[in-house]
Amino acid sequence: MAQCRVSIFRDRQLATELTVDSNLVIGRRDPRPGVDDPPPFAVHQSEQGVSRLIVADFPQQRVPREWFSLEPQLDGQFVIENLHHRNAVQLIHDEAPIGPGQMETFAREITVYVTRNIALRIQPGEEMETDSLAYRSLSSVPITPGHEATDLRPKTLNQLDNAADMVQLLQLALQVVQSANGTSAFYRHALVATTKIVDLDRTVLLVRDDTPETDRISVDGKFNNGWAVAERYNKGDDENPAVRSKNLSAAEVSSGLLQRMTQLGRTVVHDTSNAGIGTDSLAGIECAVVAPILNSKREIIGALYGDRRQASFVDTGVSISDLEATLVEILAGAIAGGIALHAEEQNRSKLAGFFSPKVADLLVSNPELMDGQDAEVTILFCDVRGFSAATEKLGPKKSIEWINDVMSELSQCVIQRDGVLVDYVGDELLAMWGAPSNQPNHAALAVDAAMSMLNTIEILRERWADALPNRFGAGIGINTGQARVGNIGSRQKFKYGPLGHAVNVGARLQTATKQLGVNCLVSGTTISQLPHQDHTRRIAKLNVVGINEVIEVFEIAATTDELWQKLKHDYESASQEFENGNFTNAARILGAVLPLFPNDRPSLKLLSKVVTELDEPTDGFNGVWRLTQK
Repeated sequence: MAQCRVSIFRDRQLATELTVDSNLVIGRRDPRPGVDDPPPFAVHQSEQGVSRLIVADFPQQRVPREWFSLEPQLDGQFVIENLHHRNAVQLIHDEAPIGPGQMETFAREITVYVTRNIALRIQPGEEMETDSLAYRSLSSVPITPGHEATDLRPKTLNQLDNAADMVQLLQLALQVVQSANGTSAFYRHALVATTKIVDLDRTVLLVRDDTPETDRISVDGKFNNGWAVAERYNKGDDENPAVRSKNLSAAEVSSGLLQRMTQLGRTVVHDTSNAGIGTDSLAGIECAVVAPILNSKREIIGALYGDRRQASFVDTGVSISDLEATLVEILAGAIAGGIALHAEEQNRSKLAGFFSPKVADLLVSNPELMDGQDAEVTILFCDVRGFSAATEKLGPKKSIEWINDVMSELSQCVIQRDGVLVDYVGDELLAMWGAPSNQPNHAALAVDAAMSMLNTIEILRERWADALPNRFGAGIGINTGQARVGNIGSRQKFKYGPLGHAVNVGARLQTATKQLGVNCLVSGTTISQLPHQDHTRRIAKLNVVGINEVIEVFEIAATTDELWQKLKHDYESASQEFENGNFTNAARILGAVLPLFPNDRPSLKLLSKVVTELDEPTDGFNGVWRLTQK
């Protein structure tokens, strides 16, 4: 008869087991009126004659009502078919998920992730009876960094001789958990504690060579069969982290034991007294235990191994118990936590150069946000004006000090508003808002940063006035639009930023500030998202080199006193008359503006265009300013 076994775990403890001999549909309890579904972990037959296993209750919406089916095969294998149109069936450890509508056949044990605290272990029929007596595995699911786990089972702790023993063991284990930091000293401390707690002769920390974490962990020697030694400790060795045990190759750790742990995804114990003469790398070893070390994706990235040699078995008188194996599993979880914490610290340090602390923390917690995505973003380009003249006057050494000061201060304007510092190119800074995290007010944040930059430039001018009496400045261009954001650097050098038309427009607006004689130009798409526009002046409809579309552009002013408000009102009135073809009215308004604001470059340019149209009218006039320089 075709059979397979299903074990259901809740909070890492075995809740129930059942033998399946026909097609079984697995899913959530049906909340619809009139449907009499039993509570979770019960099997019942629907009105249509379909056998259903309920694995989640009403509120757990992530689990579909009819998620996947399980059907045992006569050859001992079993088939899983994903019945849902959207939700994948996620397998724990090294397994690829089973996508919507997909079907997979398995000849080995697998574990299905249901919810944060529920998992299903499915064993093929042939595995139910043929496990070697030399091996046994724990029923608990190994601890995963970032996921909830429960304490030791009370019934297991009761096996201890007395409460004092229990307290002593747990205190030692707790010391390891509390000191988790992913350093070599921590690894050494964990192995020493494991050796003492479980009374082992040797403990070894191994890592796999095919995981992202490998580069973060120093290993001794070469990888053997996909494994390498990161740390080892022999009973009686110096406990000082600086003192290493004699070299040990991964080949000296049982490959069969490691393979079995990898296949099952669980802690495995080997007792050679049940198997006769030791084989593989277990010769001379009475018993051994190995626990998987997982990352946050439930992938096996390493293993904590320990053994007792035959010479010491006479003293202990017992094999490795389930309690001892469970303690090894807990310590492996502590090591996993240390590795995860170390990775977080490294990521946070790397991200600190691009993101504000708030955004960096968000990305460390949600690294998937760094994946390539299409998003509406606001781009800011800032160019330091007078750079060449300043560097010529200051000389190389002082120039570096000056530009570092300028860029550091301007960067703070971005960081303080949770922007992304995308790049520095010479005297230019590129920043972005709206990704990787969602920022509904990204346009307002960018404009606020620009206004802060303009004020910061004034402070920097005063700071460097003695060395640079000739004033330097800044030109800022801002645009909002859709872009592809992600790593726009390379595998060798990470650079998170945007690509697309919206970026090109922002760059053109920055160069246009020099031609129009303003410090900051912002596109109409950005202005339309601002809550108020008191500090903006509409300059023109613009056509720039390399961009076919007409862009409505606005100036952003750092200060908006009554005099500036008058300039804004009168200029915008003259500009509107110009675009409507009323050139005489535009000239009359500008004639009153320029005596009050003789140095306002946009007014001078607009008057020049008005005079040109009065002198030689353009056929098909549309009021667009065409720039001929990039």
